[in-house]
Amino acid sequence: MIIRSNLKEVRQDHDITQQEVAAILGIAQNTYSQYENGKIELTAPVLIQLADYYQVSIDYLLGHTGTGRTGNSNMTIMDTRMRELREDRDLSQAQVAKILNCDQSLYSKYERGQRELPLRFALLLADYYHVSLDYLMCRTTKKEIAF
Repeated sequence: MIIRSNLKEVRQDHDITQQEVAAILGIAQNTYSQYENGKIELTAPVLIQLADYYQVSIDYLLGHTGTGRTGNSNMTIMDTRMRELREDRDLSQAQVAKILNCDQSLYSKYERGQRELPLRFALLLADYYHVSLDYLMCRTTKKEIAF
């Protein structure tokens, strides 16, 4: 599943080129172009880097909210937040894995930070837990999605 985003709009608002953004991310310009055009899936770490650079929320980058400005981000470990949300609902890793349609061992690697959580899974978790992506990714302590 490819997610459409506000990447191009935000980049143009900051008056920078794809090449400049790619250099900031440490990736090739054509890779960034594919992110921007929705041809390849964004990963959570790339989203965090972009949101931090532009000082906007992840939800804004993904078009989930009209407001984008954030304060300073608190980069804590996302896997801790994932575990806390799961445990608060008395769910097992196997139950969450079923929600994501993946096996428990893979979900365990996401939760322990051994593998990067794909954006499509981050979206599913945020929707399931009724929290913003910024909360899931430890960029804010506010669970609610701002509209």
